[in-house]
Amino acid sequence: MLRTIQAMAEHMERLLPPSVPTNYEIAPLFDDIADHDDIRKGVAAFIVFIHQLCNCLATDGEKFNKPQKDTHEYTDMVNIKKIFPLIANVRDTLIFIGNDGYVSDSYNCSNAQFLSKLKGNSLRNALMFLSNCGLRFNNTDITTKSITLYDINLSEISYHNEMLIGLKTFARAQTEVHIPGQENILLRCDYKALANKPIDLSVALMEILAPLPIAVSDEVLHLHNYFMQQKFKCSYSTTNFYVRFIYTHHNREIWRFNISLANGYDMGIKATNTKKYADIIKTFPQFVQDKINQGYGCGKKLGTNAACDGKCRGFRLTLDESFIGLSDVIKVWIGEEIK
Repeated sequence: MLRTIQAMAEHMERLLPPSVPTNYEIAPLFDDIADHDDIRKGVAAFIVFIHQLCNCLATDGEKFNKPQKDTHEYTDMVNIKKIFPLIANVRDTLIFIGNDGYVSDSYNCSNAQFLSKLKGNSLRNALMFLSNCGLRFNNTDITTKSITLYDINLSEISYHNEMLIGLKTFARAQTEVHIPGQENILLRCDYKALANKPIDLSVALMEILAPLPIAVSDEVLHLHNYFMQQKFKCSYSTTNFYVRFIYTHHNREIWRFNISLANGYDMGIKATNTKKYADIIKTFPQFVQDKINQGYGCGKKLGTNAACDGKCRGFRLTLDESFIGLSDVIKVWIGEEIK
């Protein structure tokens, strides 16, 4: 997939929660923002706002984004500061507004220090883009090239109050909730992080699979449940807008489920012992055999591709209709791999 800002907007929307429970847990960390019912209303409003932001990215983002050259188009991770600086600057501006906004009188000086380098054209483009998304910056000329965060600090920012409560909640979660492997809580609207404790893997997996056809997501859920019963360990990470569920056996990564901008939804199997069970592989569907016969590892090193093609992460199977019915094959495959 081409890593355009339009494609990134679609990818960001895929990472948003498809629905939100009515009574999810909220940690005491957020008690001073509003009562929990109002926070939940704010979270719902903020999710709607981020959908609107993604729509604006798709239609108007290109004229505000000033990227550096993308030299790793196949990689799963996205360095937004390099490829999509507009998104990085919008995120940082929202965090500043949320943590220092007038909805609450709290002040996060460490956040202001973190954002102190955001100024001039970078800040102006972010503010003009957010204005297109519906935010109103009263008493401030956001078009001036010399604008700073101090100017924003003096401004009254208006939108629906519920959304601003959601913004303040997610901004605090972004800066103060520290769950290993979890990033971009604000732009992903990850309400689960508001509990400020490890995230339920099954819930996270079901949410991220929601855009897929039910028959495909059922295959992935079946594999997840099966290998958890087989005492595999699963870790969940969202760094660099690359979501993955990594399954290990005796501290060795065996397979992972991925969703990324460059490669969409897929499954990677780190099978390095295929020669030991070649006869078993001959019973697999032909397209799976063909992938295995291409060899394991980096396409550039194998001579099958002129540049990085992401195959260092294993044999990759796209999660589309071709994946339906493969769970039994994969269970046999991984069973042979770990013998």
